[in-house]
Amino acid sequence: MGLDLRPATPDDVPCIHSITQEAYREYLGVLEPPSGAHSESESDVRQALMDGGAVLATLDGSPAGSVRFQPEEGSFYVGRLAVLPGRRRSGIGSALLNFVEAEARKAGAQRLRLRVRLSLADNVRLHAHLAGTGSSASIREATRRSRSRC
Repeated sequence: MGLDLRPATPDDVPCIHSITQEAYREYLGVLEPPSGAHSESESDVRQALMDGGAVLATLDGSPAGSVRFQPEEGSFYVGRLAVLPGRRRSGIGSALLNFVEAEARKAGAQRLRLRVRLSLADNVRLHAHLAGTGSSASIREATRRSRSRC
């Protein structure tokens, strides 16, 4: 089966919520200020889906990750990139971001906008890696702008 990526539907809300909660669990009590992901409900996820969209990744038929996006003036805001701990370092996060980038291009967006906490070195490395491996200028621009504390 392999990796499958597809736009999320309202039926996927419980799955996206579960993936996000599990993926962000390691940051409970670690990040200051805490991530807003910890207090999200399924209703919040449903609203995010209505405000923009999300992508669901499955690996060999099992949920593996998700990412959300929201169109903005000339760009897409990307948030809540979440890959289940047991599925990390297998290219799922990169594939999710590439999928959103393709959707942004189809919508005429010129760049992706995202934020990364400096204290999350693996996340900063992921975005830096994407910037240096042939990903588009829109990702490179977003990576440079992503070094804010959020």
